[in-house]
Amino acid sequence: MAFLYTPEDIQEVLQKLKIRPIRGMVSSQEGAKILTWRAKNEFGIDREYNAGTIRRHIQLGNLKAEPENTRFNRYPVEAIFDLPITPRRGYRGPIEGASDGPDELDPAA
Repeated sequence: MAFLYTPEDIQEVLQKLKIRPIRGMVSSQEGAKILTWRAKNEFGIDREYNAGTIRRHIQLGNLKAEPENTRFNRYPVEAIFDLPITPRRGYRGPIEGASDGPDELDPAA
C-alpha cells in the first residue's frame, strides 16, 4: 500500500528527525534516516536503513542522484518519501547456532 505524504507531513517528519534539507535535497545518510522512520511508521518494524540502501535504490532505478559536486550526491526529499519500501523477503542465510549436519570436529557425531 502506498502512503500519501503531504508537504506539511514531510516538514513535520523532517523536524522530528532534525533534518534540514539544503535546497529541498538530502544526503544519503539523511535519506536512510527517513527510510528508517518510514519502516517504523508504515509497517511497524524496526529496520535500520543505511546509505547502501539509497545506492541500491539508484541501481534499481527507483531514485535518481543529483550530484552536488564530484564527491557528494543529494536527493529530492519528496523522492525519498515516494520510494517503495517493503520488509525483506526470501532466503536470509543459515541461522546462527543451527547445524546443517554432524560437526566434523565432534568425534561423537
